[in-house]
Amino acid sequence: MKEKELIDAFIRDLNIFRTTVQLYIQYLDSLSIPNRKGMEDIKADIEQLKQFMIDLTGKMFQTMQEYSRLAAFYEHVEEVRKNLGRGEEK
Repeated sequence: MKEKELIDAFIRDLNIFRTTVQLYIQYLDSLSIPNRKGMEDIKADIEQLKQFMIDLTGKMFQTMQEYSRLAAFYEHVEEVRKNLGRGEEK
C-alpha cells in the first residue's frame, strides 16, 4: 500500500499549496490601488497575476482528482493481490 500512501501525501501537500494560493488571491482582491495616473499598469499586472493564480488552483484541483483516482486504483490492485494470495493458500 506504499503507492497509495505516497499519493495521499502528495494530494495533501498539493491541497495545502492550493489553499495558500487561494489566500493570496483573496489578498490580491483586498488590495486597494488608487486611481492615479501610472497605476493602470500595476492594476493590470495584479489582475493578470490573480487570473494566473485562479487558473493554477483549477489545475491543482484537477491534478488532485486524477491522483485520487490513481490512489483508488492502487487500493483496488492491493485488494486483488490479497485475494489472489488467499486463493493460492487453499
